[in-house]
Amino acid sequence: MIRVEQLTKVYGSGASSVAALRGIDLAIEPGELLALIGPSGSGKTTLLNALGGLDQPTSGAITIDGQDLYRLSARQRARYRAKHLGFVFQDFNLFLVLSAAENVEYPLLLGRIPRRERRQRVDEALARVGLAEKGRRAPADLSGGEKQRVAIARALVHRPVLVLADEPTANLDSETGARIIDLLLELNRELGTTFVICTHDSAVIARVQRVVAIRDGRLL
Repeated sequence: MIRVEQLTKVYGSGASSVAALRGIDLAIEPGELLALIGPSGSGKTTLLNALGGLDQPTSGAITIDGQDLYRLSARQRARYRAKHLGFVFQDFNLFLVLSAAENVEYPLLLGRIPRRERRQRVDEALARVGLAEKGRRAPADLSGGEKQRVAIARALVHRPVLVLADEPTANLDSETGARIIDLLLELNRELGTTFVICTHDSAVIARVQRVVAIRDGRLL
Protein backbone atom coordinates (compact mmCIF):
# COMPACT_ATOMS: atom_id res chain seq x y z
CA MET A 1 0.00 0.00 0.00
CA ILE A 2 1.17 3.51 -0.84
CA ARG A 3 -0.26 6.33 1.24
CA VAL A 4 0.09 10.04 0.54
CA GLU A 5 -1.15 12.16 3.44
CA GLN A 6 -1.69 15.92 3.41
CA LEU A 7 1.23 16.41 1.04
CA THR A 8 2.25 19.98 0.23
CA LYS A 9 5.08 21.39 -1.83
CA VAL A 10 5.90 25.10 -1.94
CA TYR A 11 8.66 26.50 -4.10
CA GLY A 12 10.28 29.79 -3.09
CA SER A 13 9.24 31.97 -0.17
CA GLY A 14 7.28 35.08 0.63
CA ALA A 15 5.42 36.87 -2.13
CA SER A 16 7.22 34.88 -4.83
CA SER A 17 6.30 31.45 -3.41
CA VAL A 18 4.38 28.96 -5.57
CA ALA A 19 2.30 26.13 -4.09
CA ALA A 20 2.70 23.13 -6.41
CA LEU A 21 0.87 20.66 -4.13
CA ARG A 22 -1.90 21.63 -1.73
CA GLY A 23 -2.79 18.94 0.80
CA ILE A 24 -2.80 15.82 -1.39
CA ASP A 25 -4.35 12.66 0.10
CA LEU A 26 -4.08 9.50 -1.99
CA ALA A 27 -4.02 5.74 -1.41
CA ILE A 28 -2.68 3.36 -4.04
CA GLU A 29 -3.30 -0.35 -3.73
CA PRO A 30 -0.59 -2.98 -4.36
CA GLY A 31 -0.58 -4.02 -8.01
CA GLU A 32 -2.70 -1.08 -9.11
CA LEU A 33 -2.25 0.55 -12.54
CA LEU A 34 -3.04 4.22 -12.07
CA ALA A 35 -2.90 7.21 -14.42
CA LEU A 36 -2.18 10.66 -13.04
CA ILE A 37 -3.59 13.35 -15.33
CA GLY A 38 -3.81 17.12 -15.39
CA PRO A 39 -2.82 20.16 -17.43
CA SER A 40 0.74 21.49 -17.52
CA GLY A 41 1.53 23.16 -14.20
CA SER A 42 -1.12 21.19 -12.31
CA GLY A 43 1.38 19.50 -9.98
CA LYS A 44 1.34 15.99 -11.40
CA THR A 45 5.09 15.84 -12.11
CA THR A 46 5.82 17.28 -8.66
CA LEU A 47 3.67 14.54 -7.13
CA LEU A 48 5.39 11.88 -9.24
CA ASN A 49 8.81 13.16 -8.15
CA ALA A 50 7.71 13.16 -4.52
CA LEU A 51 6.52 9.54 -4.84
CA GLY A 52 9.95 8.71 -6.23
CA GLY A 53 11.79 10.26 -3.32
CA LEU A 54 13.27 12.90 -5.63
CA ASP A 55 11.60 16.07 -4.36
CA GLN A 56 11.34 16.75 -0.61
CA PRO A 57 7.78 17.86 0.26
CA THR A 58 7.21 20.96 2.34
CA SER A 59 4.89 19.00 4.63
CA GLY A 60 2.93 15.76 4.77
CA ALA A 61 4.03 12.14 4.41
CA ILE A 62 4.48 9.40 1.82
CA THR A 63 4.48 5.82 3.10
CA ILE A 64 5.39 2.90 0.83
CA ASP A 65 5.05 -0.60 2.27
CA GLY A 66 5.18 0.86 5.77
CA GLN A 67 8.31 2.96 5.11
CA ASP A 68 7.92 6.72 5.58
CA LEU A 69 9.97 7.88 2.60
CA TYR A 70 10.89 11.31 3.90
CA ARG A 71 11.91 10.20 7.36
CA LEU A 72 14.93 8.66 5.63
CA SER A 73 18.11 10.64 5.09
CA ALA A 74 18.99 11.62 1.51
CA ARG A 75 21.50 8.74 1.35
CA GLN A 76 19.01 6.23 2.78
CA ARG A 77 16.39 7.49 0.33
CA ALA A 78 18.78 6.98 -2.59
CA ARG A 79 19.39 3.39 -1.47
CA TYR A 80 15.65 2.84 -1.07
CA ARG A 81 15.03 4.19 -4.58
CA ALA A 82 17.71 1.94 -6.06
CA LYS A 83 16.22 -1.14 -4.41
CA HIS A 84 12.46 -0.60 -4.44
CA LEU A 85 11.50 1.94 -7.13
CA GLY A 86 11.65 1.92 -10.93
CA PHE A 87 11.48 4.89 -13.29
CA VAL A 88 10.44 5.24 -16.95
CA PHE A 89 10.90 8.62 -18.66
CA GLN A 90 9.43 10.06 -21.86
CA ASP A 91 12.90 10.74 -23.30
CA PHE A 92 14.14 7.24 -22.30
CA ASN A 93 17.20 8.50 -20.31
CA LEU A 94 19.44 5.72 -21.61
CA PHE A 95 23.22 5.90 -21.40
CA LEU A 96 24.27 6.29 -25.02
CA VAL A 97 27.73 4.78 -24.46
CA LEU A 98 26.25 1.57 -23.02
CA SER A 99 24.53 -1.27 -24.83
CA ALA A 100 20.87 -2.08 -24.22
CA ALA A 101 21.87 -4.90 -21.85
CA GLU A 102 24.31 -2.66 -19.97
CA ASN A 103 21.61 -0.02 -19.54
CA VAL A 104 19.28 -2.63 -18.08
CA GLU A 105 22.05 -3.94 -15.83
CA TYR A 106 22.83 -0.54 -14.32
CA PRO A 107 20.32 -0.66 -11.39
CA LEU A 108 21.70 -4.08 -10.44
CA LEU A 109 25.22 -2.67 -10.29
CA LEU A 110 23.95 -0.01 -7.89
CA GLY A 111 22.37 -2.78 -5.82
CA ARG A 112 25.60 -4.79 -5.81
CA ILE A 113 23.92 -7.87 -7.25
CA PRO A 114 26.44 -10.67 -8.06
CA ARG A 115 27.56 -10.86 -11.69
CA ARG A 116 25.94 -14.20 -12.55
CA GLU A 117 22.58 -13.12 -11.12
CA ARG A 118 22.86 -9.78 -12.94
CA ARG A 119 23.28 -11.52 -16.28
CA GLN A 120 20.33 -13.81 -15.62
CA ARG A 121 18.06 -10.95 -14.58
CA VAL A 122 19.09 -8.79 -17.55
CA ASP A 123 18.41 -11.64 -19.99
CA GLU A 124 15.01 -12.26 -18.40
CA ALA A 125 14.08 -8.56 -18.42
CA LEU A 126 15.03 -8.09 -22.09
CA ALA A 127 13.16 -11.25 -23.07
CA ARG A 128 10.10 -10.05 -21.19
CA VAL A 129 9.97 -6.84 -23.24
CA GLY A 130 10.69 -8.67 -26.51
CA LEU A 131 14.31 -7.60 -26.96
CA ALA A 132 16.18 -10.82 -26.19
CA GLU A 133 18.16 -10.56 -29.44
CA LYS A 134 19.06 -6.88 -29.12
CA GLY A 135 20.97 -6.71 -25.85
CA ARG A 136 24.24 -5.81 -27.57
CA ARG A 137 22.76 -2.97 -29.59
CA ALA A 138 23.60 0.63 -28.70
CA PRO A 139 20.64 2.95 -28.07
CA ALA A 140 21.48 4.80 -31.32
CA ASP A 141 20.73 1.59 -33.22
CA LEU A 142 17.27 1.14 -31.67
CA SER A 143 13.91 2.60 -32.65
CA GLY A 144 12.00 4.85 -30.25
CA GLY A 145 9.75 1.98 -29.20
CA GLU A 146 12.72 -0.28 -28.62
CA LYS A 147 14.44 2.39 -26.51
CA GLN A 148 11.32 2.70 -24.38
CA ARG A 149 11.18 -1.07 -23.96
CA VAL A 150 14.81 -1.04 -22.80
CA ALA A 151 13.85 1.68 -20.31
CA ILE A 152 10.94 -0.45 -19.07
CA ALA A 153 13.22 -3.49 -18.70
CA ARG A 154 15.65 -1.32 -16.72
CA ALA A 155 12.84 -0.11 -14.46
CA LEU A 156 11.73 -3.68 -13.70
CA VAL A 157 15.01 -5.61 -13.57
CA HIS A 158 15.51 -5.13 -9.82
CA ARG A 159 11.90 -6.15 -9.08
CA PRO A 160 10.63 -2.86 -7.59
CA VAL A 161 7.43 -2.48 -5.61
CA LEU A 162 6.53 0.67 -7.56
CA VAL A 163 7.25 1.88 -11.10
CA LEU A 164 6.78 5.57 -11.88
CA ALA A 165 6.37 6.43 -15.56
CA ASP A 166 6.46 10.03 -16.78
CA GLU A 167 4.71 10.34 -20.16
CA PRO A 168 6.06 6.97 -21.42
CA THR A 169 4.28 7.23 -24.80
CA ALA A 170 4.80 10.97 -25.43
CA ASN A 171 7.69 10.62 -27.90
CA LEU A 172 6.24 7.65 -29.78
CA ASP A 173 3.90 7.36 -32.74
CA SER A 174 0.40 6.06 -31.96
CA GLU A 175 1.08 2.48 -33.11
CA THR A 176 4.31 2.18 -31.10
CA GLY A 177 2.64 3.87 -28.15
CA ALA A 178 -0.17 1.30 -28.26
CA ARG A 179 2.40 -1.52 -28.09
CA ILE A 180 4.05 0.12 -25.08
CA ILE A 181 0.64 0.37 -23.36
CA ASP A 182 0.01 -3.31 -24.11
CA LEU A 183 3.39 -4.14 -22.59
CA LEU A 184 2.77 -2.14 -19.41
CA LEU A 185 -0.62 -3.79 -18.91
CA GLU A 186 0.86 -7.23 -19.51
CA LEU A 187 3.68 -6.64 -17.03
CA ASN A 188 1.24 -5.29 -14.46
CA ARG A 189 -0.89 -8.44 -14.76
CA GLU A 190 2.02 -10.88 -14.78
CA LEU A 191 4.25 -9.33 -12.12
CA GLY A 192 1.73 -7.53 -9.93
CA THR A 193 3.97 -4.44 -9.97
CA THR A 194 2.29 -1.17 -9.03
CA PHE A 195 2.42 1.45 -11.80
CA VAL A 196 1.73 5.18 -11.54
CA ILE A 197 1.75 6.76 -14.98
CA CYS A 198 1.81 10.50 -15.51
CA THR A 199 0.19 11.04 -18.93
CA HIS A 200 -1.76 13.18 -21.37
CA ASP A 201 -2.33 10.22 -23.69
CA SER A 202 -6.02 9.39 -24.02
CA ALA A 203 -5.09 5.85 -25.13
CA VAL A 204 -3.33 5.27 -21.80
CA ILE A 205 -6.15 6.87 -19.82
CA ALA A 206 -8.71 4.61 -21.49
CA ARG A 207 -6.98 1.41 -20.42
CA VAL A 208 -5.71 1.88 -16.86
CA GLN A 209 -7.58 0.68 -13.78
CA ARG A 210 -7.98 4.12 -12.20
CA VAL A 211 -7.51 7.73 -13.23
CA VAL A 212 -6.61 10.44 -10.72
CA ALA A 213 -6.92 14.04 -11.90
CA ILE A 214 -4.97 16.92 -10.41
CA ARG A 215 -5.40 20.63 -10.98
CA ASP A 216 -3.74 23.58 -9.25
CA GLY A 217 -2.05 21.20 -6.81
CA ARG A 218 -5.28 19.55 -5.64
CA LEU A 219 -6.87 16.22 -6.51
CA LEU A 220 -10.23 16.50 -8.25
